[in-house]
Amino acid sequence: MRPRRTGGQRRTVTCASCNNRLGSFVEPELRDWFDDALKQVWPSGAALQGRRRISCVLVRAVGDQVALIPEKPLHPTLRARL
Repeated sequence: MRPRRTGGQRRTVTCASCNNRLGSFVEPELRDWFDDALKQVWPSGAALQGRRRISCVLVRAVGDQVALIPEKPLHPTLRARL
């Protein structure tokens, strides 16, 4: 079942255990796909020392302009690079 906010409707009946597993593992992946989210982004560059990871970045495009929006607040060195 897709999340209601993506147009999903209840179509099948599952046991509570299966429903919980699907909701925990599949639904977040569907939400990220629907929201155009990039998971586990590893930025690099001369100004960044060491490995840095951004857990989730939302991609938004209007015309030919693209914006990368981090899901959580960033470390100051990463914020300046996006």
